[in-house]
Amino acid sequence: MLQGVKQQLSVILKYMLCLHCCVAFTCVAYSQITNPTELDGLSAWWCADSVQQDDGSAVSFWNNMANATESVTQPVPDYSPTLVKNVFELNNHAVLRFDGNDYLDGGNILNVGTMGQTAFVVAKSSGNNGNFFSKSLAGLGKCRYYCMYENKKPTFLAQYGSRYFGPIGQSKLGEYDLLSTQIDLGHSLLSFFQNEVGLKQMETEILNSFSSAYLFLIGAYNNNTGAIPPNSSYYLNGDIAEMIFYNRPLSNIERQSVENYLRSKYFPGTEREQFSLGETIEQEYSLKTVTLTVPDRAYFQTIAWNTGENTQSISVTKSGLYAVHVTDDWGYDYIDTVNVVFPSFSYIPNQTICDGQSVVWDCGLSGDYTYEWSSGETTQAITITQAGKYAVKVTDNQGHSIVSDTVTIEVDDFST
Repeated sequence: MLQGVKQQLSVILKYMLCLHCCVAFTCVAYSQITNPTELDGLSAWWCADSVQQDDGSAVSFWNNMANATESVTQPVPDYSPTLVKNVFELNNHAVLRFDGNDYLDGGNILNVGTMGQTAFVVAKSSGNNGNFFSKSLAGLGKCRYYCMYENKKPTFLAQYGSRYFGPIGQSKLGEYDLLSTQIDLGHSLLSFFQNEVGLKQMETEILNSFSSAYLFLIGAYNNNTGAIPPNSSYYLNGDIAEMIFYNRPLSNIERQSVENYLRSKYFPGTEREQFSLGETIEQEYSLKTVTLTVPDRAYFQTIAWNTGENTQSISVTKSGLYAVHVTDDWGYDYIDTVNVVFPSFSYIPNQTICDGQSVVWDCGLSGDYTYEWSSGETTQAITITQAGKYAVKVTDNQGHSIVSDTVTIEVDDFST
């Protein structure tokens, strides 16, 4: 489960009582992460801000903040990237700058394994071809992956078996990108996201394990044996600010939370955070209709309440757990639930009484209310002696009303 103060609490509500019907619905009560460690499976985290060196100095060691034993290094100063601090376009955060001849080597790390992988990178390439990260080789080979600029476009490739797959993004040469990649072995799916560009997915071959002995490189691409010296055609001429890897495919909500963490850090104002319907709404006396509303955001596209409604707002008159699922024009999901509690009726069961007997129904709402029974009475409780269908309308002192469900009473007169 999640670690840290803020947590994402996943609650599967298979069937929720909604008005008069049961509706299947999956709900996630969500809290936006403030640190990548709050999600399970963090396997690598490199951030230029973490480098404790002078501005303009060569970086020979980049600490993996998730696992220091799997950091990346470059012992040769001429091949080391340069630390550049206070980059204006990135909200004054730092980058490692690669000059087209630099790279960092992690050795045999970050195998995809048996579940998959999700990776995020904030970077830019000023050259037509430049590798951000790779565990691959120059040529066809099994169990390889990379994320790079190739022919002026960002590309994510993963080769499982005899076939390989490479979603391609939009060219933003010389601009900082937020790229997200995902290998999902359980669903045989390869996914690629670029800034506001929608989901790009490709089906893949199924393997039980995705592992290789290729080196993991940053800023340059492996040679034809998967090792170094790197292939000369794909040195990065550009910057890398941050890279985050998880050893599993994240859910859409989890992926969005990491992207929003990076957006708020590097591109403030572009994040799209979850909304909240609020805490439990409990009305101890009032019978006023409760209105639940999804925020008015121009990029929202679809709204689905577990009541079956698709409007921005719904009117609630009965106690229950209400949930909404919203999607936007990026394909982001927004999910929240809220519990609404009204003063509740007390009921007697549908029943048959003997002729000459009676049954008392106290509706259970006491206080400054008025009562209108279907049988004409105006008291909180009634005594029923006749067969029929009974219900009550209760009104509070502000004129707000609710109507009970109907109770059926039959009388057995022993005529047969």
